[in-house]
Amino acid sequence: MPSVGGIQAVELPDGTHRVTLTRESQPKPERPTINRLVAEAKSAGADLRPALEKYARDLAAANPSEVADQPDGPAYYPPVKIDGIRIEELIDLGQVAEDEGIPHAEAINRYAWQTTLQAVHNKLESAFPDEASGTNLLNDGRTARIGFKGKIPELALQLARTLPGEVELIGDKGFSKKELRETLESSSKELGKRAEVAAYVGKYDIETGVIHFEVEPQKGLKDPGQRGAVLSALQLQPPVNPRMRIEIKVSDDLNLRPATPVGQKASAAADGQKASAAADDPYLRGGGILASGTTGTVWNCTSAFNLIRSDGYHSTTSSRHCWEFSGDQYWFYFNHPNYTGNRTTLGFTQNASRQYDFSRLVQSGSVNLTFTRTFYAALNRPRYVTANGTSPVEGSRVCFFGRTSHTTDGEYNCGTIVDSDVTYRMTGMPGDWFGGIDVIFDGSPPPVAQGGDSGGPLWYGNTAWGITSATGGTTTFVATDRINDADGLGTAWNVWTCPTC
Repeated sequence: MPSVGGIQAVELPDGTHRVTLTRESQPKPERPTINRLVAEAKSAGADLRPALEKYARDLAAANPSEVADQPDGPAYYPPVKIDGIRIEELIDLGQVAEDEGIPHAEAINRYAWQTTLQAVHNKLESAFPDEASGTNLLNDGRTARIGFKGKIPELALQLARTLPGEVELIGDKGFSKKELRETLESSSKELGKRAEVAAYVGKYDIETGVIHFEVEPQKGLKDPGQRGAVLSALQLQPPVNPRMRIEIKVSDDLNLRPATPVGQKASAAADGQKASAAADDPYLRGGGILASGTTGTVWNCTSAFNLIRSDGYHSTTSSRHCWEFSGDQYWFYFNHPNYTGNRTTLGFTQNASRQYDFSRLVQSGSVNLTFTRTFYAALNRPRYVTANGTSPVEGSRVCFFGRTSHTTDGEYNCGTIVDSDVTYRMTGMPGDWFGGIDVIFDGSPPPVAQGGDSGGPLWYGNTAWGITSATGGTTTFVATDRINDADGLGTAWNVWTCPTC
C-alpha cells in the first residue's frame, strides 16, 4: 500500500489511492475583522455587504498607505484587503450568497479559500504537467480533490497542508488533464469534419477520464429511426491511453446559441436616457457596450477585457461571433456613466483566431478614449484586473456581467464552473470553437446569458477568467488564458493586468 509523507493511502475500488487531510487537521483561517463585522451586522439586523463596503472605504480614507496603486483612476471599491481578502472578492462572495440563497458569512466560510486553492493547483500543474489530472472544489466548497495520473507527489502533500479546508489527494488515476485536453481537442477537430454534424459540445470528466460529446445532427438526420446510423457514422478514434474513453450522445437540439442579438434596438440606457446626469468618463474599459448603426443606436454585444501587446500597444476584445453575425467593420464603444458623450469607434481586426471565440478590436475614429486595466464588474462599477487566470479549478465560483442581463446599477450574477475545457459548435454558426468554460448559475430556471451579453467579462475578485460566448442550459465562456496562444491572438498579446493595483 503506497504512502505519502508517512501517511498511508487508502485503496479505492477503482484502483486509485486516496490521502485525506481532514478540515480539523488543516490550518484555521483567522478573520477577526470580518467576524466582528458579521457579529455587528447580525446584532443590528443588517446585511453584511454594506458593513464591508463602509469598513473598506473608512480604511482607505484613514490609511492611504493601505490603498493599492490605481494608475488608471479610482475604481468603484478602494483596493484594500480585510483580513487578507480583497474587498472585491468579499463583495463577489456576497453575490454568490445571494445567488445560492445562503448567508454572506457562510459564503465567505465556504469559498474564500478558493483563491489559495487555485494557487496550489497552478503550482502543481506547473511542476507536474504530465501527471496532474485536475482539481475539483466539492461538497459546496468544503472539500478540494486533487488528482494525479500516477503516485501522489510529496510536494502535493506539502502544499495541501497549507490549505484551510479538507483536501483529498488521489493517486494512480491513470490519466492526466493534459491527455484529456489533447484528446478532446483532436477528437473535436475530427468530429467537426463530419457533414452530418450541425452542432456539438465536447467536454471531459476529470474524475473518470471519460470524454463526452453531445451532437446535434443536421435537420435531415433527426428521425429517431436514423439515430443508430448517425451514431455509427460518428465513431471516433479511441484515445491512445486505455484508461480514457469517448462517449457520444445524439440530441435533436442542443439549444446552443450565440449570446448575440442581430439588429436589436438599443435600450433606453444605451440611448443615453438614464445616465445623462453622470459625469463623463474618458476611459475605455472592459465591460463596455458595443453598438452598430450610424449613430450607435443598435446595440449588439459587450466588451470583455483590455489587451496589451509586448511592445505596449493596446486593444480591447469581445466575442468574434459578434462580427460574424453583423458583418460590420466598425462599431461604437460606449462606457457606462454617459452613453451619449463617452464613445469611440472600434474596428474589427481580421487577425482574430478561428480556434477561439474572441476578437481583437482597435480604436479607429477621431475621438479616442484612454485604455485602462479596468473592467465594469457591474453597471457603473469599474474594477481593476490584477491577474489573468489560467486552468480554473472546477467547482470554483465566478461572476459575469452582460449588457442585457444586468441593466440595474450594481447588478451581476455568480455561478459555478462545471467544466474547464469545452469544445463546441453553435447552431447556425460556422467553425469549431475551443477553450470554453461552462458555468451554471443558480435559479429556477437557472439564468443564462442573453442576446447582447456576448463578449462580456467573466471574473472572480480581480482575476479575469473568460469572455461570454454561447448560451443554452449553461453559459459558455472562452477562457482568457487562450488569448496568448499561438492559435489565439498570438504570444505577444495578453490581458492587460495591474498586479500592484
